Amino acid sequence: MTRAEDALSLFTGQNYNCAQAILAAYGPDYGIDRKVALRLASVFGSGTARTGGMCGAVTGALMVLSLHFCTGMPKGMLEKPVHRKARQFIKRFEQEAGAHNCNAMRGKDPHKGKYVKGNNEACPGFVELACRILDDML
Repeated sequence: MTRAEDALSLFTGQNYNCAQAILAAYGPDYGIDRKVALRLASVFGSGTARTGGMCGAVTGALMVLSLHFCTGMPKGMLEKPVHRKARQFIKRFEQEAGAHNCNAMRGKDPHKGKYVKGNNEACPGFVELACRILDDML
């Protein structure tokens, strides 16, 4: 099973959020226990704490990019490629998904200011897109 297939299975079959699915699928390659990954990424689904902000698939992917490219140096000492890779990921994701903001991607009821219930049909595609870009960048 590929990491993308694993992430999709976690998201669609086991009801984990998009950030959890991606970090849990990729994290073990970087020494992050699957259960820890699921706990760590739990608040990043539905646009970070269900606020509609940055897509959880993007957030999960950025955590993976950090694990892959970051040296763990203190603030101010981080190597610039980490941030450059993150911006490249976001740009590529936006080019294909049209946005990286959950509200913009999933739709929002303009009258109630909340998500349109059940309007997450496209989310598995966003998880798959994030994995495809990640696999290309790693």
